Amino acid sequence: MLQKRSKNKDSHPGLYDISCAGHVDVGEEPIDTCIRELEEEIGIHTNKKDLKLKEIVKKSNYIEAINWHNNQFNYEYLFKCDNLPNKFELEKDEVEEIVLMKIDDLEKEIKNPSSYKKYVPHGLEYYLKVINWIRKALV
Repeated sequence: MLQKRSKNKDSHPGLYDISCAGHVDVGEEPIDTCIRELEEEIGIHTNKKDLKLKEIVKKSNYIEAINWHNNQFNYEYLFKCDNLPNKFELEKDEVEEIVLMKIDDLEKEIKNPSSYKKYVPHGLEYYLKVINWIRKALV
């Protein structure tokens, strides 16, 4: 499942991403942020037992074109969703659309430099890591 970011987003507008994301509020636990963001962005209602923490990553990046600094800890969860895209309630300021894609097709897309341009530039290693998690979870 991919989400297409709204064209109004400050960072990576109109690009496809494989995740919902957000910032942890003061006093909030990362898993609670994950639950909140899934509900806010695409209308998925879930709970802690349905989320599997896969990794915590410290990340820093800078986008010169918009003078954007980003320093964060990413708590990366895997969540199996059985909903179809037409069942989601999209927050249009965040997400333009949801599309389903076969995992093999996603891998081909991100390995191709011309098609990779339509994805949030997390880096090939990130996408391959997540694809590997998904493949293992499906076995």
